[in-house]
Amino acid sequence: SPAVEFGMVALGSPVQQTVVLTNTGAGPAVLSIGSLAAPFALTHNCPATLAPQASCELVGTFTAADTVRAQAMLSVSATGGAPAQVTFAGSGQSTLSIQGWGGYQQFLDVPTGRTIQRDFYITNTSSQPVTISRPVLTGTGYSTLLPCMTGASLTLAPGAACRQRVQFSTAVVSSYPGTLAVSQTDGGTPTTYAL
Repeated sequence: SPAVEFGMVALGSPVQQTVVLTNTGAGPAVLSIGSLAAPFALTHNCPATLAPQASCELVGTFTAADTVRAQAMLSVSATGGAPAQVTFAGSGQSTLSIQGWGGYQQFLDVPTGRTIQRDFYITNTSSQPVTISRPVLTGTGYSTLLPCMTGASLTLAPGAACRQRVQFSTAVVSSYPGTLAVSQTDGGTPTTYAL
């Protein structure tokens, strides 16, 4: 059966691909076109009856909500013929990265009673502007010293970054897991960095 492969697409950004349907028979074909399950959607300009040698277009839209590979099957049938199955598939790819500055990726081996600061850069790695919500910091001992933004959201141009300064203080000898997470305002899986 034919397949439509979207490949890796940016989270929350709709991508379209077109399939051309042609009646290669000598007579008119009465069409029956199914639907696509989320995160795919289908539109088309096909009439109920397609004339001989005429064509119409099926447009599949893929909007990735997470990085899990998605797949959906579309069934198309015409008068007197067996249904044709078209597979639509694709995967989401995060458009954001979080990196520590100057090689300091995590808070490792911080002496008890000390306070350490690290700068983390949240970068838009896509070719389109991305609007992000305020980063979320979790974990005991972690606090935001210099926020990435002053409002509730910030739009990053392609290749642009914002700096989030995180402070960590230890009270006793222990392991202190924490995360820094940021989400796009149009949805999708948050980009998370382990501190």
